[in-house]
Amino acid sequence: MSWFDSGKNLVKKGSYATLYDIDSGLSFRIKRMGGKSHMDVEPATAEDTAIFLKIVHGSWSWKSYAVILIANGKYVACGINAMPHGN
Repeated sequence: MSWFDSGKNLVKKGSYATLYDIDSGLSFRIKRMGGKSHMDVEPATAEDTAIFLKIVHGSWSWKSYAVILIANGKYVACGINAMPHGN
């Protein structure tokens, strides 16, 4: 799937999806907040934030984690980091 052909529209801004972490086997819901050549996302709830913090061992960093994005019946290999940043 090419990002510029169809990937960028898989999860529209304001929509929700699920991320599955390859290493831990944990899943959590995300909400797309923005991004043009990538997706800026946040955990959807406080519970999702707690799961995400378990995955990243409780620390914010630019380290990349292998995840599967599950959205609209598609499964897409992705990477996510845990560094809060502004648009």
